[in-house]
Amino acid sequence: MADILDIDTLLRFYFRLNVSQKYMLELLAYKHQIVISRRTLQRKLKNIELYRKKNKTDLIQVTAFLQKQMEKSGCLHGYRWMYTKCCIEGLVVDRESVRVLLQIIDPDGVELRKSRRLRRRIYFNYGPNYTWHIDSNDKLKPFGIFINGCVDGFSRHIIRLQASGGGMARSIAYYFIEAVKCRKGCPRIVRTDMGVENTVLHKMQAFLRRSHQDNRAGNNSVMC
Repeated sequence: MADILDIDTLLRFYFRLNVSQKYMLELLAYKHQIVISRRTLQRKLKNIELYRKKNKTDLIQVTAFLQKQMEKSGCLHGYRWMYTKCCIEGLVVDRESVRVLLQIIDPDGVELRKSRRLRRRIYFNYGPNYTWHIDSNDKLKPFGIFINGCVDGFSRHIIRLQASGGGMARSIAYYFIEAVKCRKGCPRIVRTDMGVENTVLHKMQAFLRRSHQDNRAGNNSVMC
């Protein structure tokens, strides 16, 4: 059984990921062997001042964050994905507020997304091994298999493509290091989604780039 500090840390982590109380109880029980009642969970959330409807982030701060995200992704992301990004960033805001803000600051993007038409994006890459794109597919997880691949963003060369039956996070990290050894160096940027299975990989990439002097050193060498 974890102590109170560990439980509080887990609650803050899952709260930031916008996990519901029901799912939070299941995660605590099955992943961390911490069995508590819903009433106890609510009391603990109250003690560490984690509220969904109180202490909301100022809308000006939320708007600034949304505009910054739009500079990176353009008008590709809808309000549901932007709402998830706000939660991961630690902003306390409801989904409806994000939807209304996007309608105000990006009306053209909202109309384009409503049309449900694919639009070709402009992709630019500085050269070979500048950006590696890494992604996983777990559709075969019921059979004990998951697929992970890595592509060089400049040449579209497939750096690796493996199917594994082991732990996803451990296997992804292992394949990444093997690719780095094979190429005798890491890329300047690793781009993945925000799945928890990529956490170890992000730390390894940041460690490999920790001593570089360019603007993509350390944690800046990871993009999600």
